[in-house]
Amino acid sequence: LQAGKHVLLEKPATSNEEQSKELTALAQSKNLVLLEAFHYRFHPASIRFRELVQSHLAEGHAIKKIESVMSFPTIFGKDDIRFNYKLGGGIVMDSGCYTINGIRYFSGLEVETVESATPKIISENVDGRMEATLKLKGSEAEVKLIASLTNPWISIQTYKEIMPRFTMETDAKIFTFGNFLLPGLYHYITEKDKATGKTKNHPKKYDEGFSTYKYQLEAFVQAVKSGNNKDVINSIPGWVPAEDTIANMRVVDAVYKQAGMLIRE
Repeated sequence: LQAGKHVLLEKPATSNEEQSKELTALAQSKNLVLLEAFHYRFHPASIRFRELVQSHLAEGHAIKKIESVMSFPTIFGKDDIRFNYKLGGGIVMDSGCYTINGIRYFSGLEVETVESATPKIISENVDGRMEATLKLKGSEAEVKLIASLTNPWISIQTYKEIMPRFTMETDAKIFTFGNFLLPGLYHYITEKDKATGKTKNHPKKYDEGFSTYKYQLEAFVQAVKSGNNKDVINSIPGWVPAEDTIANMRVVDAVYKQAGMLIRE
């Protein structure tokens, strides 16, 4: 940014909320594109799922429950970069920031408070697993996130959590997006009617068959070619604006604070 370059930025954008404010302000002062790489948002399946749930909510239905899960068996050792506090490590900074972003993106609501946060500490001030409950603004929904990179390879827990999954239950229906992280590889979208018990399987949405990263790159290029034109950028489905980046880091910080841990520095 200091060199005048547009930036496609790996998630999470920074180590904490204050740094995200500094970074986005710098990009804005130089009229540069800064996109935090929540790549899953740009895939046609993610865009379609959000349209489904938002259309349902617009009809006046209330969210009752949300569960956002991204939990994997142990792949990385304790000395991995993901678990190095000095480098901003911890599970909430890894898969956890996706679960938070998914809750905010698909529901269209911001997080008001973190009600509880239970970490599995694997080294000083570093979490290998985190379960947290959130309260959304203007909603009484039960909202839970589960993020882990330390599940046993063979366990009921791993069996239940092996695929990244987002579930939203309203007063009338239960929507599920399976493998929302990498829908270009495989995904499913279901809609269960609570009154009849019937489940509708929506057609898979692969379009041209590209990866999430390809769709993300196309969005970034479109923004850059527009000269950072806000009208163009705001029309790009899945775009992560500066305020979104800041809001996500705010929740990451809040989860750590509620867990009795230090925020990342």
